[in-house]
Amino acid sequence: MKKFTILTFTILCATATHTFAQGPSGGGGSSSSSVAYSSGATLTIKSNATYTDQTYSQANSDYNVVKDTCATATLTNCTLTKTGATSSSGDNSSFYGINAAVYVSKAGVLTMKGGTITTNADGANSAFCYNGGTLNLYDVTIVNNATRSRGLHCTGGNGATIKAYNCHVTTLKGTSSTIATDRGGGTVYVNGGYYSASGAKCAIVYSTGDMTVKNIVGYSNNSSEGDIADIEGDNSITIDSCNLTCSGTSRGVMLYQSGSGDASGYNPIMKISNSYITLKSSEASFCEVPTAVDAFLTLDKDTIICPSGVLAYVHTNSNWSNSNAKYLNLKLKNGTYTGALNADATGTIYVNVASDAVWEGSIDNASTAKVDTVVVNGKWVMDKASNVDVLIINSGATVYTNGYTLTKTKMTNNGTLDTTSTGVTGIDAIMTGNTVDSGKTYTIDGRQVNGDNLPRGIYIRNGKKFVK
Repeated sequence: MKKFTILTFTILCATATHTFAQGPSGGGGSSSSSVAYSSGATLTIKSNATYTDQTYSQANSDYNVVKDTCATATLTNCTLTKTGATSSSGDNSSFYGINAAVYVSKAGVLTMKGGTITTNADGANSAFCYNGGTLNLYDVTIVNNATRSRGLHCTGGNGATIKAYNCHVTTLKGTSSTIATDRGGGTVYVNGGYYSASGAKCAIVYSTGDMTVKNIVGYSNNSSEGDIADIEGDNSITIDSCNLTCSGTSRGVMLYQSGSGDASGYNPIMKISNSYITLKSSEASFCEVPTAVDAFLTLDKDTIICPSGVLAYVHTNSNWSNSNAKYLNLKLKNGTYTGALNADATGTIYVNVASDAVWEGSIDNASTAKVDTVVVNGKWVMDKASNVDVLIINSGATVYTNGYTLTKTKMTNNGTLDTTSTGVTGIDAIMTGNTVDSGKTYTIDGRQVNGDNLPRGIYIRNGKKFVK
């Protein structure tokens, strides 16, 4: 095995100036500065090539370990190590890839198969893709040991793309989300693997671009804004068939616009399907909309464990001092969802309960929201008094007041408003403590299925949920 180490000098190229205002959970830099790109690399790929079983390291500040801007190359079972903290601003490492271990941009197409990437320096992202580059990773292990060091990180747009399959990514310090985009965005596709962030202001997924995450196990372990997923501006996150856990006391997911310039627009879109989501904090709402956006969140065949009992909170968060109107468009599909929907005087909530969904919760219990609309195509079972500006009960749907007061300004009822029954679902009967194995397996909506050769999904056996 060959080992390469290079010590070189720093050249800074100042080309522009801008200001960045950091938002919570995995955003970018923190100061205004001149733009500076990496000064060089241990391995600069200039022609199509394959590298196998090699070891490359870089200790100089603001240098990359591997850099590819023009060629198609493959690294197989290579070991990459980055030390030496950035001497530049957080902007330059977050937006432009200075000091990253792996840097791909422009016409570069780099594929890593197996191997490891380890960073031990501030501002040292592991796998960085910028401005049109393409980075593919298969079975790569990534460990980041310092601040502002993200695992998979894509910026600059223009077709910049990261695809990662069955990777193992661990970040240990603050502002180091495991899967991230930043100013200019890009496209990130992740399928399979393990993703763990332990620092403050770290999300499992942080997006100012278009992201799809499937079949992963993910943890955000810090109580200080340790989120599952955050999305800013006119961008999207799709989460499918994942098992995700967060310890943050603020929220599980956030849809917002920080005003920093990192993402344009006011229409974040997030879809979570076939997933098992666990919040550990009793203070955190599952979803927070804290700034003026028109946010869209779809939950489809999910299990959400939320000890606070708050499914969504739309309000003015003092981090941004934004008092303008805020909108959450929430669609609940294919499952049972529990929790309150709350808003302050700046918040509007529109919730649609699909025909295959049950919502057990309340809306605007404190009567503080600007406007609330509930459209029921399935079942709504109230668990507290609720205040609704517009209630639409479509044909075949039922609203169970369950003994609580329902105050409504306008109602269209082509279904059933039941003020006598509880509307309790049959699934509660099987969610009972420890029992002898019954041999019976149920979907999360209470349907018994054959327990052998189950497809991927979330199931219940002997009163306990499990993920296949």
